[in-house]
Amino acid sequence: MYEPKYLYHYTSIENLALILKNKTIRFSSLSTVDDLREAKTEDFGEIGRFCFVSCWTDMKEESIPLWKMYTPNMTGVRIKLPIRPFEKYKISKGSHYNEKEFYSYIDPNIHFSKDGSGYLFSPVEGEDFIYKVGYTKEESLIFPKIYECSDNSKSIKIKNIGKYKDDVWKFQEEWRYKLFFWPITMEEFKNIKSREEQNGLLSKVKEKDLPFQYYDLKIDGEKFQEMEILVGPRANDAQKIIIESLINKYNKGINVEDSILSLR
Repeated sequence: MYEPKYLYHYTSIENLALILKNKTIRFSSLSTVDDLREAKTEDFGEIGRFCFVSCWTDMKEESIPLWKMYTPNMTGVRIKLPIRPFEKYKISKGSHYNEKEFYSYIDPNIHFSKDGSGYLFSPVEGEDFIYKVGYTKEESLIFPKIYECSDNSKSIKIKNIGKYKDDVWKFQEEWRYKLFFWPITMEEFKNIKSREEQNGLLSKVKEKDLPFQYYDLKIDGEKFQEMEILVGPRANDAQKIIIESLINKYNKGINVEDSILSLR
């Protein structure tokens, strides 16, 4: 799959302050994004509420619609970062009931607490973690079938959740990072003793909820220093001073430029 070298994120000055101070990128539930239909599936309700995304674009040219939609009166910023800018953590074999060693963008020492209350998540890498959004009029793609049931087993296929949007959103040229948190704790998972118990737990997923609507991933230190900022076309002198102060305090030396757009 083709991947651009950099992605761009339009946001407010307030959100820039949080990103710089915390060195994190926020993932939000599909139940909170622009298109109110995105959390829905054809056969398993609004399970997209467990899908958390961070939305970017690969367009190098400035986008007036994105400035208008995601920055207050076009006074925010556009953040440029290398693709996959997140800190990686090594998960040793067997440390969290995993059968093999792997790397994750989620810090296990924070997410999996000692009492086993950390929630299961996927994916951890690959095309299911970062992808270009597809645009379509096919409702079978916008509202995917995800539930599979046979005589002996039940399963939920999450690959296409949050992957397609209606054609009307095509102007966004969107790329997404995606995490899916199952409303199943490690304690519940480790206590599964049979296929029947697993099937029973999956059947209850539709009625369960997570205790959070967003999740923050840490930005890798080297990638953080590659950040570039484009200041919104309607930002005034005071707002530019705030942006400059934030940069000097939290990420000094990175490239900051003004928008090339001239607007009333």
